[in-house]
Amino acid sequence: MIQRLVVSLIFLALSGLQALEFDLSEHQLMSLAIPDGWSIVRACSLEATNEDPQGYVVKARPSNGAKATLILTVLMVKNEGLDKELLRKRVLDMINQMNVNSVEKNQELLQFSLKKGIGLYGLFTDASLVGKPVTRDEFRVMAVGHIILSKKVIGFVSLFADDKEGEEMQTMIKVVNSLGVGPRIRK
Repeated sequence: MIQRLVVSLIFLALSGLQALEFDLSEHQLMSLAIPDGWSIVRACSLEATNEDPQGYVVKARPSNGAKATLILTVLMVKNEGLDKELLRKRVLDMINQMNVNSVEKNQELLQFSLKKGIGLYGLFTDASLVGKPVTRDEFRVMAVGHIILSKKVIGFVSLFADDKEGEEMQTMIKVVNSLGVGPRIRK
């Protein structure tokens, strides 16, 4: 039976975080912490069609207008497993397409520090934008990654900013690291 993903926002005023919770199934819940000063621009479920997995998309930006965007796509799959080598191969395939136009050329893989699961990403600086003014929808830096949260939950990450060492990029990485999948506790 196909389960609909239900998204609920819970505001945790004391911690300065907005916690997104996603019903993945009758027994499983996923959470994501968005820090104060950031806004959820979009959070929507993806309906399953035929044999395609269901999932959701979350897009967040700083509320102060700083140039940064986080896009997270999470999918329910039949059985992915926590295969580190498969994850490494997928991320290398993704970043090899980016290396050509980047300052870095040969990118090393970086690791997300997920609560549970594994994740890798590459971080790039667009060579064509270095030292030039950029428009609102252009970003000098992009990180792309892939995460495996459990045997049945995977995700793809895109992070955009103007400074790879800047506060916005560091905040987005912390958001990804906050992802968690666990049992649903019925009250």
